[in-house]
Amino acid sequence: MGNKYPFVEDTLGKNIFQCTRRAVLDVAELIERLALGADQ
Repeated sequence: MGNKYPFVEDTLGKNIFQCTRRAVLDVAELIERLALGADQ
């Protein structure tokens, strides 16, 4: 792709980053719920 399609590369990069971030947050939330559930 290189310099020809910087916009496409940027958009793909952002989408992948947002998906990864969302997945990490979901996992963190799940772990937090399990930890809180174990305490109760």
